[in-house]
Amino acid sequence: RDFLGHHGGPHTGGLGDGYDKLDFRNDYTDAEFVKIMATVPTTFKPGTQWEYSNVGYDLLGIIATRAGGKYFGDLL
Repeated sequence: RDFLGHHGGPHTGGLGDGYDKLDFRNDYTDAEFVKIMATVPTTFKPGTQWEYSNVGYDLLGIIATRAGGKYFGDLL
């Protein structure tokens, strides 16, 4: 994938909405969530368009958690 972290915040990453692939009764790990979302086709080439993306925010939260060493909510 050509997705880069900086494409998620401004909604220019082209990430498709893969929430229909989730069972909301389950509690997914970050790795499981990323694996599922990686199966969703992009809707456009990253950086070429703008489209609101909840998935982009979720992925940025995962990146921030890993980079910051603690839960994303605690970093805010």
